[in-house]
Order: sequence, then structure tokens, then C-alpha cells
Amino acid sequence: MKKLLLLCFLAIGIGMSAQYNYTSTDPFNDPARIFFAATPSNVTGACGTSNGISQATTALTTQIGVAIQLDKLAVPQTNNGQAATISLNFKKSGTGSGTLYLVLFDAPHGDTTWNINTIAQVAITSATVTTCTSLTGTIPAGIMKTDGATDYAYGYFYAATSGNATFTTTDYKIVQDVATDVPLCSTFISPLDGSTLNYGAHNFKWNATPKAVGYQLSVGTTPGGNDVFNNTIVGGLTNQYVPLSPNKTYYAKLVPYNLVGNATGCQEISFSTNNVLGYCDATSPTYTNTTYEIISSVVFADVNNVTPTVANTPGYLDYTSVTAHVKKQLTYPITVNIKGFDSAGPDKTSVWIDYNHDGIFADNEKTVLSNAAAATGNITIPASALNGPTRMRISMTYSADPVSCGNNAYGQVQDYTVDIQDLVLPSCTAITSPADGATNVTAASTILNWIKDDNASGYKVYVGTASNNYNVVNGTIATTNSFNLNGLALNTTYFVKVVPTNPIGDATGCSEISFTTGANWTYCAATHSTVNADRMSNVTFADINNPSTVTTIPNGYEDFTAVVGNVTQGQSYPMTITLASANTNDKVSVWIDLNNNGVFDASERFDLTGSGTGPRTGTIAIPADATIGNTRMRVRMSRQNSIASIVACGNISAQGRTHDYTLNIIDKTLAVSNANKDAVSVYPNPFTDILRISDVKNVKSITISDVSGRQVKTLAPAAELNLSSLNAGLYLVTLHMNDGSVKTVKAIKQ
Repeated sequence: MKKLLLLCFLAIGIGMSAQYNYTSTDPFNDPARIFFAATPSNVTGACGTSNGISQATTALTTQIGVAIQLDKLAVPQTNNGQAATISLNFKKSGTGSGTLYLVLFDAPHGDTTWNINTIAQVAITSATVTTCTSLTGTIPAGIMKTDGATDYAYGYFYAATSGNATFTTTDYKIVQDVATDVPLCSTFISPLDGSTLNYGAHNFKWNATPKAVGYQLSVGTTPGGNDVFNNTIVGGLTNQYVPLSPNKTYYAKLVPYNLVGNATGCQEISFSTNNVLGYCDATSPTYTNTTYEIISSVVFADVNNVTPTVANTPGYLDYTSVTAHVKKQLTYPITVNIKGFDSAGPDKTSVWIDYNHDGIFADNEKTVLSNAAAATGNITIPASALNGPTRMRISMTYSADPVSCGNNAYGQVQDYTVDIQDLVLPSCTAITSPADGATNVTAASTILNWIKDDNASGYKVYVGTASNNYNVVNGTIATTNSFNLNGLALNTTYFVKVVPTNPIGDATGCSEISFTTGANWTYCAATHSTVNADRMSNVTFADINNPSTVTTIPNGYEDFTAVVGNVTQGQSYPMTITLASANTNDKVSVWIDLNNNGVFDASERFDLTGSGTGPRTGTIAIPADATIGNTRMRVRMSRQNSIASIVACGNISAQGRTHDYTLNIIDKTLAVSNANKDAVSVYPNPFTDILRISDVKNVKSITISDVSGRQVKTLAPAAELNLSSLNAGLYLVTLHMNDGSVKTVKAIKQ
């Protein structure tokens, strides 16, 4: 079972006893009672004189449980670490089926997230259980640690497989053995006295000794020594991995103990190692699931290994025939994809590489990956790593940190081979695109590509407008074998050089190539998957008044770049988009390539407004610093819940249409000079405070802007304008006419 969060109703009592000996005959009202998932109810007279506690599964709550927390008993008792018999009585109603488990729960002291350890279990069928039935099992000695760092509880856990069931349970009983003397000595299963072993991490194993709650293991290179390992093994474990060197003689001793004392007279053994490297076993012995926590693929260096996503007890797969080739001092990304990733745990993944070839997965050889369905990380091969093939171990498990040796309860372990070689200076690479001498290369977005070098940690990119003069990109490092060049000039020859580099140095003698950009921008494509309904029937902007009567057009794109609209720097223009076959969710966005770089930037976007099936309108201000000359305007309409879903480039699957137009951006200085020739005039010029307009009968509004294009005043039409609040200087007086046209005049304030 996995870790579960139990809801707690607890009380603390007083008193002591030598071991656990307790029966809960009224679990609902027991101060030590805890429960999982489904809120319980009280049942009187469930089994004879014992009251019970009732819990039911539902379609949403398929796992339930109740337990008695041992450190919260009304009369506190002491854990002596000995074996304990636990039991409870149960009844069952309803037609649901599943498995009922008798369980020892454990959690770090004070935590409420509990591990479930199955002690006994019984299959539950659809039949009812009307008489009190006992479920009994034994917790082996040593399982319940005596150090106080772990809380324990005993009770039941039910996992439904079909239907719903209600369980009534009572008589939660625990009786722990009493130890009156020290345990007997244990015997080694491995290694055996006088044996010869492979070196590496060896799994020391021994027979469990009755009454022992732990074992003191010492391993040394001299008789009675403990310079290799000296520690106590608790929690009912009867094994321990110990690192061993090649061609040595070792001495090992095992002393069981309990709360009475240590075993006496235990004998030391000796054994030797050879020069054959052996690695520790690592498994997931309970792993039989075909859906959750399975490594589906591993991507590392030149390895891309897709692995079976089926149950593979004991959760270990040997891929040592698959080799990843790496170089010292270089960093390699790794991705371990997990089928059925459990984010609640979450599933955790770690990787070890035996850099020193000693058969031991040390902490400094470990890389912890991200806790995600695609677990990722970066592995840097140290300069001190030994050359040649070595072992890489990937361990993924639920909730707890994975171990490199031994058992993971849920998850999977995979082993690979890594071939480590010295890093040398990289060689020069060949640029594959653009081709040397290529012409008409897209200027807006050019991607450089080159051949990867196995000894390179990066690539220095050089780009310039003359040979060996890299004034565009000067040594920027790319970590992959491609580089994006954005915003190149039109009809220009560029010179490019790529130099592979690594911690040792740069490749030498690398040559450059050249290519020439096209004379015109190639703008990104804009298409629609659905083009037979919502569309734009007319676009009005500046001096553009363009109808469109085509009801269906391939890809929903209409090229109106032959239609030219004239706009002036620093001026604002209304836009109206008339819709046909419209929908209330139709939305319109406009992009103008104001800096004329072949790219529709986010700052060049304008969103129109409107409701129902009526027109979509807005006002677009042409910045005072917009690039003079012809440029592209794109108008996109689509049926969307959010206008943000409309993008400048690429395909939109919803109903819609795209128009492209040409805009001619006029220099604001030239535009003012032409305006002064118009019949409308301002006077006196220069003026002091009052500026007069010769004819305002067709004027809708008046705006005053400074020479930077910043609007400083908006006024109603009037023959006399009081501008006394303005500072001295040159201003642009813009008359917005009733017919939508604008007239701009220079005026100087003294």
C-alpha cells in the first residue's frame, strides 16, 4: 500500500507498562482511534458486549480504514520491539468486493501521513458477513523500532474492487511478547566464513534471531576491526550493503540485541575479495502494477531507450547492453519518462554513475531529477572520473527517496552502461544551413544549423556584414547546434563562422561562410482550418476602404498587399471592420510591422472592440518613430472566447479570415509641410497665448502634439484656442475632420 493521510481524533493518557497489551472494545470512542477517508459511525453491541465502528465505501471513496495509534492510548504503554500479535473482529454488509488488510501503520513521530504494512489479508466477496469474524496476524520482532522516532498504529485497511460495502469492526487487540533475556547470536547467510567475494557493494545477510530488536554489524580489515562499517541495523531488517575493495581480507561480526542487552559469545568470521567487480541488487519486489510508476523511456547522451510499460516483477530491468558515450567535464541532460506518474507522493527519481569504478553508488555520484512525469536533470561528468565502461543506475519510487541498493516498495530500477572518455579539443564543424553562397535568405528569421561535435560543450557564433568583421553577433555561445538570427537587414550579405568550444579550449582554423538576404521580407504564414462562415466583408483604415465578397477561400487567407494605405508618423486613424456571416464571439486583432523588420512583434498589436454581429472598431496610433516607407499590416478575425487566442502567425482552427495589406508610413515632417498648403490655416504664427483657426465648420476635434508626437491637449472645435498653458516651442495642430480625414499644421508658441 501507499502512504495515506489519516484523520485523527486523539487523546493522551497516563501510566506505563512493559509492553503493548491492549484491546479496544469501543473503537469509536477510543481516544487513540484514527481513521482514513470515510467518517465512521458508532455501533453498539457489534460483537457481544463490544461496541463497533462502522465505515462504508462509495463510488468516490473506494479505500477506507480505522486504526488504534499506540502512542495515544488512554493508558500509555511501552514498545519493547518484540513480536506482537494483532487481531480484530469484523462484519460486512453490502454487495461490494475487495480485499481487507490487517495492517501495521507507521509514520515519522508527529506526522499524519502513514505507511501501510500488510500483516494479514482476506478476500472479501459480494456475500455479507453477519457473524463476527476474526482477522489475525503477527508483527515480527524488530519491526517496531524502540528509538521513539516512529509512531505506530494497528487496524484495518480495505480496498474495494467493485461495488460498495460497509464494515463494522471491533476488538482491536495487540499483545506483544516479553523479553526476559538477551537474544541468541545470529549466523551469516552471506558472506560465509572463509569465502571469496566479488568486490563492490556486497549485501550482508543473516538469519533473524528471536527476541532481537536490532543487530550491531561491524566490518574491518583487521581482526576485531570496524574501520569499514560499524552501525546498528533496526526495523526488522536482516541485511546491509557494505562497500568492499578488491583483493582484501575482511573480518565481520554480528551482535543481536534487545532492551535486556546484547547477545554474548558471537563469533567473528573472515572472508576475502577478488578483483571482479560486482554491483548491489536493487528491486521493487511488490511491483506488479501495469498502470502506475513505470519508466517508459530514458534519454541521456546518445541513448534514447524506450522500455516496456508492463508489470515486470521484481521491478528491475537490465539494460547494461545499452551504452551511453560521454566525455569528462561535459554536461548532459537526462529525461526519465514515467508512465502513471503519481504527483500525490510524489514519485521521485535519482540517477547514480559509478565514476570511480568501485562498484559503489556513492552520494557524490548521485543526481536527483525533478519530480515530474518527465523527470529531468543535468549530469556533469567529473574530470576525475575513470575512463571506460561503468554502471549507471536509475531508481524511481513512490514518495520516499529512491535507494541505489535494496528494495523500493513501488517503482522501478534500470541499469545502463556509460562509457567515459577523456575530453579533447573540439574540431571545426560544418554549417549546414544556410548554404555557403545562398541568396534570397529570409531576413526576418534565419536559423543557423551545423553538425554537432561530441567534444563541444558549446559553439561560439560569429556573424558580420564583412569578412572577419563580426558586428552583428560576436562570439555568443550556443549550447545546441543551431542559432536563431532575427532582424537581419534586407538585401545584405552576411559572413558567418561557428567555433566549437569546451573547457579545454576552442577549435582552431574554422572557416566562415556567407549568404545574402532577400530584397523583401517573407512574412509568416497565417491560415484558418474553417473558412466557410465568419469573414470580413470590408476593411476601412486611413485611405483603405476595401471590400471582400469571397465567401470561401483556401486556408482563409486573402492577399491584399496591392492595396496601399497612407499613414503619417505620430497620427491616429480609426479602423472599422465590417463582418459577414458573423458570430457574437468574432474578434479582430491587427498587427502593423511598424519597425519594418519582417516580424509582427507584441508591441505592434492592436485589438479592436465591438459586440454582437456589428462592426469591430478601434483607433490605431502610428508612433512618431515608426519606420518610414512601405510595410505590412495584418488583420485577423476569428471566432474565439478570448481575443488573446488570436495570434499573428500560424494556423487558427476556429472560423475566421486573415487579410494582409501594405501601409506607406509618411515622414511626419513632410506631412506637416504639405498640410500647411491646405486652405485651412492657423494664425498668428508664431503666437503668444491665443491661436486662431481660419475655418472650423467641418472640424470634429483638435489635438495638439509636441514635436516628439506626444499628445498634450485635446480640444473641441473653436475659432480661437487658448494655449497659454503650453511652454514655448514647436507644436503640431491636428484637425480631425467630420469625414474622417486629418489635417496637421505647424505652429510655434513664443
